[in-house]
Amino acid sequence: MRKLIITAAAIAAGAWTAGAAPLNPNTCTAEEVRAVIADSLATNNIWTAHGQLYKGGVFAPKVRERHPDVWAELDAALAQRKFIPAQAWRDPVTWPVCSTADQVRCGADVAYAATYDIARRHGCNLPSIARFECGDWTLDEIAVWLSEAVAFPEKCAFGQKEIAWAKKWMQTTAVRVIRLHIRAQGKSFVTKNGVNPCESYMTSLTTALNAPRFAGLDEWLKGVGCKGIDLSRLPTEEYVAQLKTDILNGDKHMTDYNRGILLVCLGVDGYNAFVREYNGE
Repeated sequence: MRKLIITAAAIAAGAWTAGAAPLNPNTCTAEEVRAVIADSLATNNIWTAHGQLYKGGVFAPKVRERHPDVWAELDAALAQRKFIPAQAWRDPVTWPVCSTADQVRCGADVAYAATYDIARRHGCNLPSIARFECGDWTLDEIAVWLSEAVAFPEKCAFGQKEIAWAKKWMQTTAVRVIRLHIRAQGKSFVTKNGVNPCESYMTSLTTALNAPRFAGLDEWLKGVGCKGIDLSRLPTEEYVAQLKTDILNGDKHMTDYNRGILLVCLGVDGYNAFVREYNGE
Protein backbone atom coordinates (compact mmCIF):
# COMPACT_ATOMS: atom_id res chain seq x y z
CA MET A 1 0.00 0.00 0.00
CA ARG A 2 1.31 3.40 -0.92
CA LYS A 3 1.58 5.61 2.15
CA LEU A 4 0.12 9.09 2.07
CA ILE A 5 2.84 11.68 2.63
CA ILE A 6 1.31 14.78 4.17
CA THR A 7 3.84 17.51 3.42
CA ALA A 8 3.75 21.01 2.01
CA ALA A 9 5.50 19.74 -1.11
CA ALA A 10 2.81 17.14 -1.69
CA ILE A 11 0.09 19.72 -1.32
CA ALA A 12 1.85 22.17 -3.63
CA ALA A 13 2.33 19.47 -6.24
CA GLY A 14 -1.40 18.79 -6.25
CA ALA A 15 -2.18 22.51 -6.41
CA TRP A 16 -5.42 21.99 -4.50
CA THR A 17 -6.77 24.12 -1.67
CA ALA A 18 -9.93 23.95 0.39
CA GLY A 19 -11.47 26.63 -1.83
CA ALA A 20 -10.81 24.79 -5.10
CA ALA A 21 -13.49 23.03 -7.11
CA PRO A 22 -14.27 19.52 -5.85
CA LEU A 23 -13.04 16.43 -7.66
CA ASN A 24 -14.98 15.18 -10.65
CA PRO A 25 -15.84 11.62 -9.50
CA ASN A 26 -16.04 10.39 -13.10
CA THR A 27 -12.66 11.67 -14.29
CA CYS A 28 -10.44 12.35 -11.26
CA THR A 29 -7.03 10.67 -11.25
CA ALA A 30 -5.48 8.92 -8.29
CA GLU A 31 -2.94 11.69 -7.87
CA GLU A 32 -5.67 14.34 -7.84
CA VAL A 33 -7.43 12.46 -5.08
CA ARG A 34 -4.19 12.06 -3.14
CA ALA A 35 -3.55 15.81 -3.41
CA VAL A 36 -6.95 16.63 -1.87
CA ILE A 37 -6.37 14.09 0.88
CA ALA A 38 -2.91 15.41 1.67
CA ASP A 39 -4.20 18.98 1.87
CA SER A 40 -7.12 17.97 4.07
CA LEU A 41 -5.01 15.94 6.49
CA ALA A 42 -2.47 18.74 6.93
CA THR A 43 -4.71 20.15 9.68
CA ASN A 44 -4.65 19.05 13.31
CA ASN A 45 -8.43 19.31 13.61
CA ILE A 46 -10.54 16.24 12.80
CA TRP A 47 -13.64 18.26 11.87
CA THR A 48 -11.67 20.53 9.54
CA ALA A 49 -10.09 17.50 7.88
CA HIS A 50 -13.42 15.72 7.39
CA GLY A 51 -15.03 18.91 6.12
CA GLN A 52 -12.33 19.44 3.51
CA LEU A 53 -12.46 15.81 2.42
CA TYR A 54 -16.21 16.14 1.98
CA LYS A 55 -16.03 19.47 0.14
CA GLY A 56 -13.19 18.18 -1.98
CA GLY A 57 -15.36 15.31 -3.19
CA VAL A 58 -13.19 12.52 -1.78
CA PHE A 59 -16.13 10.92 0.05
CA ALA A 60 -18.12 10.48 -3.18
CA PRO A 61 -18.92 6.76 -3.70
CA LYS A 62 -17.62 6.86 -7.28
CA VAL A 63 -14.24 8.11 -6.09
CA ARG A 64 -14.00 5.14 -3.75
CA GLU A 65 -15.05 2.78 -6.55
CA ARG A 66 -12.61 4.25 -9.08
CA HIS A 67 -9.62 4.40 -6.75
CA PRO A 68 -9.88 1.66 -4.09
CA ASP A 69 -6.14 1.74 -3.43
CA VAL A 70 -6.24 5.45 -2.64
CA TRP A 71 -9.28 4.91 -0.44
CA ALA A 72 -7.37 2.22 1.46
CA GLU A 73 -4.55 4.70 1.97
CA LEU A 74 -7.03 7.25 3.29
CA ASP A 75 -8.56 4.69 5.66
CA ALA A 76 -5.13 3.86 7.10
CA ALA A 77 -4.10 7.52 7.31
CA LEU A 78 -7.28 8.54 9.15
CA ALA A 79 -6.82 5.71 11.64
CA GLN A 80 -3.19 6.64 12.19
CA ARG A 81 -4.11 10.28 12.84
CA LYS A 82 -7.05 9.17 15.02
CA PHE A 83 -9.36 11.05 12.66
CA ILE A 84 -11.89 8.21 12.77
CA PRO A 85 -15.13 9.00 10.87
CA ALA A 86 -18.22 9.23 13.06
CA GLN A 87 -19.80 5.84 13.76
CA ALA A 88 -17.20 4.03 11.71
CA TRP A 89 -18.02 0.93 13.77
CA ARG A 90 -21.06 0.50 11.51
CA ASP A 91 -18.99 0.43 8.32
CA PRO A 92 -16.45 -2.41 8.29
CA VAL A 93 -16.50 -2.52 4.48
CA THR A 94 -16.21 1.20 3.81
CA TRP A 95 -13.62 1.82 6.54
CA PRO A 96 -11.86 -1.49 7.32
CA VAL A 97 -9.06 -0.01 9.44
CA CYS A 98 -11.00 2.87 10.98
CA SER A 99 -13.98 0.64 11.70
CA THR A 100 -11.86 -1.92 13.53
CA ALA A 101 -10.40 0.80 15.75
CA ASP A 102 -13.82 2.32 16.38
CA GLN A 103 -15.33 -1.07 17.22
CA VAL A 104 -12.78 -1.56 19.99
CA ARG A 105 -13.29 2.00 21.24
CA CYS A 106 -17.04 1.65 21.73
CA GLY A 107 -17.31 -2.08 22.41
CA ALA A 108 -19.10 -2.89 19.17
CA ASP A 109 -16.61 -5.69 18.45
CA VAL A 110 -18.12 -7.58 21.39
CA ALA A 111 -21.70 -6.28 21.23
CA TYR A 112 -22.13 -7.21 17.55
CA ALA A 113 -19.68 -10.07 17.20
CA ALA A 114 -22.13 -12.39 15.42
CA THR A 115 -23.46 -9.57 13.25
CA TYR A 116 -19.97 -8.67 12.05
CA ASP A 117 -19.40 -12.29 11.04
CA ILE A 118 -22.54 -12.20 8.90
CA ALA A 119 -21.68 -8.78 7.46
CA ARG A 120 -18.23 -10.01 6.43
CA ARG A 121 -19.78 -13.00 4.65
CA HIS A 122 -22.06 -10.69 2.69
CA GLY A 123 -19.43 -8.00 2.17
CA CYS A 124 -21.65 -5.23 3.51
CA ASN A 125 -21.77 -2.69 6.30
CA LEU A 126 -23.95 -3.19 9.33
CA PRO A 127 -27.58 -2.52 8.44
CA SER A 128 -28.84 0.90 9.46
CA ILE A 129 -31.46 3.44 8.44
CA ALA A 130 -28.93 5.09 6.12
CA ARG A 131 -27.58 1.88 4.55
CA PHE A 132 -30.56 -0.40 4.06
CA GLU A 133 -28.93 -2.32 1.24
CA CYS A 134 -28.23 -5.84 2.46
CA GLY A 135 -31.41 -7.39 1.17
CA ASP A 136 -29.90 -10.82 0.60
CA TRP A 137 -29.65 -11.61 4.31
CA THR A 138 -31.74 -14.58 5.43
CA LEU A 139 -34.45 -14.32 8.06
CA ASP A 140 -32.18 -16.15 10.52
CA GLU A 141 -29.39 -13.64 9.88
CA ILE A 142 -31.70 -10.68 10.41
CA ALA A 143 -32.82 -12.29 13.67
CA VAL A 144 -29.18 -12.50 14.79
CA TRP A 145 -28.68 -8.79 14.07
CA LEU A 146 -31.89 -7.88 15.89
CA SER A 147 -31.02 -10.06 18.88
CA GLU A 148 -27.76 -8.15 19.34
CA ALA A 149 -29.27 -4.75 18.56
CA VAL A 150 -31.98 -4.99 21.23
CA ALA A 151 -29.32 -5.23 23.93
CA PHE A 152 -28.90 -1.48 23.21
CA PRO A 153 -25.19 -1.21 24.08
CA GLU A 154 -24.75 2.35 25.30
CA LYS A 155 -21.87 3.49 23.09
CA CYS A 156 -22.89 1.72 19.89
CA ALA A 157 -26.65 1.36 19.90
CA PHE A 158 -29.09 1.51 17.04
CA GLY A 159 -32.07 3.75 17.69
CA GLN A 160 -35.82 3.74 17.20
CA LYS A 161 -35.80 4.38 13.45
CA GLU A 162 -33.29 1.62 12.75
CA ILE A 163 -35.17 -0.91 14.88
CA ALA A 164 -38.31 -0.02 12.92
CA TRP A 165 -36.44 -0.61 9.66
CA ALA A 166 -35.20 -3.97 10.93
CA LYS A 167 -38.79 -4.98 11.64
CA LYS A 168 -39.83 -3.96 8.12
CA TRP A 169 -36.82 -5.81 6.69
CA MET A 170 -37.85 -8.93 8.60
CA GLN A 171 -41.41 -8.69 7.26
CA THR A 172 -40.20 -8.28 3.67
CA THR A 173 -37.80 -11.21 3.92
CA ALA A 174 -40.41 -13.38 5.63
CA VAL A 175 -42.65 -13.48 2.55
CA ARG A 176 -40.47 -15.99 0.71
CA VAL A 177 -39.92 -18.05 3.88
CA ILE A 178 -43.67 -18.30 4.41
CA ARG A 179 -44.22 -19.41 0.81
CA LEU A 180 -41.56 -22.11 1.12
CA HIS A 181 -43.09 -23.25 4.43
CA ILE A 182 -46.52 -23.55 2.85
CA ARG A 183 -45.10 -25.43 -0.15
CA ALA A 184 -43.26 -27.81 2.20
CA GLN A 185 -46.66 -28.84 3.52
CA GLY A 186 -47.79 -29.69 0.00
CA LYS A 187 -50.05 -26.65 -0.21
CA SER A 188 -50.22 -23.66 -2.53
CA PHE A 189 -49.58 -20.08 -1.45
CA VAL A 190 -51.64 -18.69 -4.36
CA THR A 191 -54.66 -16.58 -3.37
CA LYS A 192 -57.89 -18.47 -4.12
CA ASN A 193 -61.47 -17.31 -3.65
CA GLY A 194 -60.14 -14.17 -2.00
CA VAL A 195 -58.14 -16.10 0.59
CA ASN A 196 -54.39 -15.48 0.76
CA PRO A 197 -52.68 -18.39 2.59
CA CYS A 198 -49.77 -16.10 3.53
CA GLU A 199 -51.91 -13.46 5.21
CA SER A 200 -52.40 -15.18 8.56
CA TYR A 201 -48.66 -15.82 8.84
CA MET A 202 -47.84 -12.18 8.10
CA THR A 203 -50.48 -10.96 10.56
CA SER A 204 -49.00 -13.14 13.30
CA LEU A 205 -45.49 -11.90 12.51
CA THR A 206 -46.59 -8.26 12.64
CA THR A 207 -48.34 -8.90 15.95
CA ALA A 208 -45.16 -10.39 17.43
CA LEU A 209 -42.96 -7.56 16.14
CA ASN A 210 -45.33 -4.98 17.66
CA ALA A 211 -45.75 -6.82 20.98
CA PRO A 212 -43.90 -5.89 24.19
CA ARG A 213 -40.44 -7.45 24.14
CA PHE A 214 -41.30 -9.13 20.80
CA ALA A 215 -43.50 -11.67 22.58
CA GLY A 216 -44.20 -14.61 20.29
CA LEU A 217 -41.49 -13.77 17.75
CA ASP A 218 -39.21 -16.67 18.68
CA GLU A 219 -42.09 -19.13 18.40
CA TRP A 220 -43.20 -17.65 15.07
CA LEU A 221 -39.75 -17.95 13.55
CA LYS A 222 -39.38 -21.55 14.68
CA GLY A 223 -42.88 -22.28 13.37
CA VAL A 224 -41.82 -21.48 9.80
CA GLY A 225 -38.58 -23.46 10.02
CA CYS A 226 -36.15 -20.78 11.23
CA LYS A 227 -33.80 -21.02 14.21
CA GLY A 228 -35.65 -18.45 16.28
CA ILE A 229 -34.29 -15.38 18.05
CA ASP A 230 -32.40 -14.91 21.32
CA LEU A 231 -34.06 -12.10 23.26
CA SER A 232 -32.21 -12.71 26.53
CA ARG A 233 -30.21 -9.51 26.13
CA LEU A 234 -33.21 -7.18 26.19
CA PRO A 235 -33.07 -4.52 28.93
CA THR A 236 -34.69 -5.81 32.11
CA GLU A 237 -38.23 -4.83 33.04
CA GLU A 238 -36.81 -3.07 36.11
CA TYR A 239 -34.51 -0.97 33.94
CA VAL A 240 -37.36 -0.02 31.61
CA ALA A 241 -39.63 0.93 34.53
CA GLN A 242 -36.91 3.19 35.95
CA LEU A 243 -36.25 4.66 32.51
CA LYS A 244 -39.92 5.61 32.18
CA THR A 245 -39.84 7.28 35.61
CA ASP A 246 -36.63 9.14 34.82
CA ILE A 247 -38.04 10.46 31.54
CA LEU A 248 -41.33 11.54 33.10
CA ASN A 249 -39.40 13.31 35.88
CA GLY A 250 -37.09 15.03 33.40
CA ASP A 251 -33.98 13.24 34.65
CA LYS A 252 -33.51 11.63 31.24
CA HIS A 253 -34.56 12.76 27.78
CA MET A 254 -36.55 11.12 24.99
CA THR A 255 -33.50 10.49 22.87
CA ASP A 256 -33.58 8.15 19.88
CA TYR A 257 -31.67 5.67 22.05
CA ASN A 258 -34.30 5.72 24.82
CA ARG A 259 -37.14 5.71 22.29
CA GLY A 260 -35.71 2.52 20.83
CA ILE A 261 -35.62 0.80 24.21
CA LEU A 262 -39.16 1.86 25.06
CA LEU A 263 -40.58 0.92 21.66
CA VAL A 264 -39.15 -2.60 21.84
CA CYS A 265 -39.82 -3.28 25.52
CA LEU A 266 -43.27 -1.66 25.77
CA GLY A 267 -44.47 -2.67 22.32
CA VAL A 268 -46.16 -0.29 19.90
CA ASP A 269 -49.35 0.22 21.95
CA GLY A 270 -47.47 0.59 25.23
CA TYR A 271 -45.00 3.01 23.67
CA ASN A 272 -47.76 5.17 22.20
CA ALA A 273 -49.52 5.23 25.59
CA PHE A 274 -46.28 6.33 27.27
CA VAL A 275 -45.76 9.10 24.72
CA ARG A 276 -49.29 10.38 25.43
CA GLU A 277 -48.53 10.37 29.15
CA TYR A 278 -45.23 12.13 28.55
CA ASN A 279 -47.02 14.80 26.51
CA GLY A 280 -49.65 15.26 29.20
CA GLU A 281 -52.51 14.08 27.01
